[in-house]
Amino acid sequence: MNEQQTKEKVKEILSKYRDTAINTQQKLKEEIYQKAPVLYNIDSDIAGIAKEIAITAISGDTEKINTIKEQIKLLHDKKTEIIESLGYPKDVLDIKYRCPLCEDTGFYKGKRCKCYTELLRQYSGFALPQNIGDTVCDFANFKLNYYPISDDIGNECRKNMEKLLNYCINYSENIAYNPESLLFLGGTGLGKTHLSLAIANNAIQKDKISYARFLSAQELIDAFERVRFDKSPTFMDREITEDICTVPLLIIDDLGSEFITSFTQSVIYNVINQRILNNQATIITTNVDLQTLSAKYENRIASRILFGYKAFKFNGNDIRMQKRINRI
Repeated sequence: MNEQQTKEKVKEILSKYRDTAINTQQKLKEEIYQKAPVLYNIDSDIAGIAKEIAITAISGDTEKINTIKEQIKLLHDKKTEIIESLGYPKDVLDIKYRCPLCEDTGFYKGKRCKCYTELLRQYSGFALPQNIGDTVCDFANFKLNYYPISDDIGNECRKNMEKLLNYCINYSENIAYNPESLLFLGGTGLGKTHLSLAIANNAIQKDKISYARFLSAQELIDAFERVRFDKSPTFMDREITEDICTVPLLIIDDLGSEFITSFTQSVIYNVINQRILNNQATIITTNVDLQTLSAKYENRIASRILFGYKAFKFNGNDIRMQKRINRI
């Protein structure tokens, strides 16, 4: 879908949500009022007294207004008492919108509601990845047995990865309160992307954050380039550039694989620096070591990453290769 089609689709979905909520409430109301017809009379009395408030307000008679409000309260209390006596909760006649903020209109206090934005992301194809190949990216599927007990130089690979796994689980549970940024270093196929997505998916599922963005470094650069130089930017490109510095969790995958230019350096610096200033969590994965990272990027970028991120080294053997071998 293009941008306009996506927006129309979201409007259609929200309209259906709203109609369903209203129709459901109306049917329930009819059911309850058949059991207790007196509720019709109470509603009629409330409506009549409410009109009286509007007329009285013009005169400025505060005492009379307060008396009318007290009458309305008493009628509401009586209505609630009858409803509860029928075995219903007192708020049964309230319309149950999917989004109580915007009441399924898509806008709240004159601005786009977060539910509208989330639907735009979903139907623009910008959902957070759930899998890498045939592997679901959650903590349960992060298998420690793929890591050797130790490597050739004495690193305790499996023990270290177990500690990192536990750290990441705790990190995802507390990301709203401690949004520190992480740097995952190591060769290809060692689980860096898997763990970063597991953090994001777990945090979203448990309502620790509302959403996250996952982009390769090159995808990030390309989006900014299309928007900056007006090279037919897509809806997703605009979404990326508009909220890249405020999204609760940003994952920049495979940093160091992108084509390096002065524009590239500028984009990476601005994103990393602004997110540090905004105290927003960022996870960067890279196949290059710290020395190469420092040599590849300007000092201002390297220093932000080296001193603003908590670094973790992944050691072991390519897990993807191990899986392929096991299938043979």
